[in-house]
Amino acid sequence: MKLKYRVLYTAAGLIIALGLILSGCSQAPQKKQAPAPTPQQTAQGKEPEITVYMHETGQKKTMKMEDYIAGVVAGEMKPDWPVEALAAQAIIARTFTIQAIEEKGGVPERGTQASTDIKEFQAYNDKAITENVKRAVEMTRGEIATYQGKAINSWFHA
Repeated sequence: MKLKYRVLYTAAGLIIALGLILSGCSQAPQKKQAPAPTPQQTAQGKEPEITVYMHETGQKKTMKMEDYIAGVVAGEMKPDWPVEALAAQAIIARTFTIQAIEEKGGVPERGTQASTDIKEFQAYNDKAITENVKRAVEMTRGEIATYQGKAINSWFHA
């Protein structure tokens, strides 16, 4: 009787192991998708521009991406924080922006790529931009966090 169960358990274990091995080997190569539209290049080698819904005025505004990121960093953090902390926030804010544009088209209900309404996008305060904020954005210009070539979901608490 013990031998019968031992053979049964061994056979079941081998079948499970074989199934796991084969399922890992049979995965088809992943096809690369065409990239989604990102902020508009103004000209060859120039900084991208982004359209932003300005919640306070109800207007749509086109601005340079890095100017928008500076306003986000100033809106999300106290601008007197160390420049390294502001730089980390700039990378995360830029990543969040690019990922939202790639995944959802930004803020489609407003017809823009971003919004200053914190319920829709990120906090924004261009009046709080300091030299440290400008420096942090400049030292991380264009940098985003990626995984396998795509912008990550970069949710953050500010």
